[in-house]
Amino acid sequence: MANLGCYCGTTLYDTGTPSQNRIHIYTESEIQASLKLVPKLKFWDFTYDSEKFPVKNENQIEYWYCTDCGRVYVVPHKPNALTLWVYEKLPGNIPDGVRVDKSWERLHIFTDTEGYDAAEANNCAGYDTVMLEDFIYRRPRKFVYFISPDEKYVVAQNAADKTFAFAYERKPITRKQK
Repeated sequence: MANLGCYCGTTLYDTGTPSQNRIHIYTESEIQASLKLVPKLKFWDFTYDSEKFPVKNENQIEYWYCTDCGRVYVVPHKPNALTLWVYEKLPGNIPDGVRVDKSWERLHIFTDTEGYDAAEANNCAGYDTVMLEDFIYRRPRKFVYFISPDEKYVVAQNAADKTFAFAYERKPITRKQK
């Protein structure tokens, strides 16, 4: 069992299955490289089984999401590790001067719940039958995410032209394991 204290005072946990506070973030290039290596890659193997498919998370990074304030924490997967960085959800629109263009990479972000729901929607066939390509490219999304080349901003956009941004803020915080 692990937990992480958010700056807003909320304690984030990964004890539930699926976890409400754990999210998965992959770049478009990570997805494409993985599918090139294993064209029929199963979603579960890519996302949850690092022994079967160790290409992703070679640095063992975890992403934690605060459902209260919207911050995203990037943390090494090891006991009592310091947070590498934090993205804070900005109020209002994207800051002036921040423009998504071709240099920004697309991100694929989903929660543990979305992963489990996708597997469950595949009926009783089991978690290991959902293909990565189907999950990433054929499921409906509320937002499409992009990360700036310097990784200081993440911008979310939807079809209704609603946008919001997360800005990089670096503050060390400890992660506690129990």
